[in-house]
Amino acid sequence: MKHNNKKFGFTMAEMMVALAVMSVIATMLIPAIMQVRPDKPKTLFKKAYYISERIVSELINDEDLYPTVDDKEGFDNTDQVAIGGKTYEGNSKFCELFANKVNTVESEADCTTGALSFTTSDGISWYMPISNFNTEQQITVDINGPKDNGGKGPDCTYNATTCPSPDKFEIFVDPDGKMRVKGTLEKEYLRTNQTIKK
Repeated sequence: MKHNNKKFGFTMAEMMVALAVMSVIATMLIPAIMQVRPDKPKTLFKKAYYISERIVSELINDEDLYPTVDDKEGFDNTDQVAIGGKTYEGNSKFCELFANKVNTVESEADCTTGALSFTTSDGISWYMPISNFNTEQQITVDINGPKDNGGKGPDCTYNATTCPSPDKFEIFVDPDGKMRVKGTLEKEYLRTNQTIKK
């Protein structure tokens, strides 16, 4: 009986051809893969919007925080409430309650008019409305922080001519908890689910 002791393997020429084919494929695919990456401003704005949407919904539906009293129903009820040994009231009520629902870098929110209210752990700076909420109010988010705090970027809201790549976005909240965006770019970002830059 004859045994076949022949071993099978790749020759050096076959290995070189395989490597050449793989390098051609890599050369064609790497540029395409590099172009397909997340659009960071869009992703961070959408994150901020969905965080706002969740928290506004939680706050407006909490009868302990915003009870219906007389003609006040919603965020325009700035009457005092006590939660966990702390009181919230007046024009800073919404800002302080909102800040308690997110992971902030600061220990306390700065709920004074025109101030940076707080920064979340993802680096987004939030400018909250300090108001009695008798009309719609505006939340401004700066997705990379203000320039004076080391943020990089234009530090502006969208304008086709002067700020085509903004880092500040505006979210509007009604006293009854309805939310909307008015800016062209904000609307575009929320309309599309695709977060890929092409």
